[in-house]
This record gives sequence, structure tokens and C-alpha cells, in this order.
Amino acid sequence: MKAFLLRHGIAEDGADDFNRNLSLEGRQEIKKLARFVNHHFKLTVVEIIHSGLIRAKQTADIFAEEIKPVKGVYEGRALDPMADPNVWAKKLSGSGHDIMLVGHNPHLTRLAAILTSKNDEQEIIKIKKGSLICLQPNNDDGWSILWTLYPGLIK
Repeated sequence: MKAFLLRHGIAEDGADDFNRNLSLEGRQEIKKLARFVNHHFKLTVVEIIHSGLIRAKQTADIFAEEIKPVKGVYEGRALDPMADPNVWAKKLSGSGHDIMLVGHNPHLTRLAAILTSKNDEQEIIKIKKGSLICLQPNNDDGWSILWTLYPGLIK
């Protein structure tokens, strides 16, 4: 079982945070990342769950076009920027299948910290916009980061 944490791509500016779309650059970067990941890693993600904010949904939909999750893409609770990351830490531990969460900071950064160090205040990794992190449970009831990618690494 693996967990993939994907931060949404670059969004357009705007005062209405909920309704900000991905920018053209954000769409292009996410498409590039999704194609690269599909070609090189052949992910077997069962479901992609996003926060419900437009930019996260658009990011999830672009990834779904490439990796074709079995259960599709849908909105989940407790993925907004200020949500309690412990909710998803528990859900991921009991999931049993590969899952991708598409969301925001500081939530994703805190979730990665809880999974890897059990401390959401200890910043383990910086998650840039459009970044994807692959985590896997390890033998000591924690998680390890297997790899991370962001569009700037891909030609």
C-alpha cells in the first residue's frame, strides 16, 4: 500500500479562495507531472480524493486522466488547508490500497510529518505547488517517504 500526497498546481490569483482555477502554467505543469508519473511509475491508485476547492479538483482530474484510478475521483472531507491531519493519518493507516490525496498546505505538510515522525509540528518536507510525494508504511508503525517529484525536475 502506498499513499500519494499531491499539492495542487499553481492557481490564478483571486480573492475567492474556494473558486480559484488552476492557471495555464499550473495546468501544464500538472499534465507534465501526471504523464511522467504514469510513464515511469505505472501507479495503481485505487482512488483520488481532493479537498473540494476548485484548484485541487482540477489537479485531481488531470491526474485521473493519466493514471485512471479504479474508483475514480471524488471530494473528501478534512483535506482543506487548515484541516486536522490526524484524520487522514488514521484513514491511510487502515486503507489497504494505494490512494492519492490532492490538497493544500499546511495540511499536506503536517500530514507528511505525522506519518513519518508522529509530530505534525516537525516539518519533514516542503511540499511545493504541483509536488507529489509517495509514502509507504514501514515496519515500525510509521511511514517512509519513497520519493518526491515536482514539475521543475521534469524536462
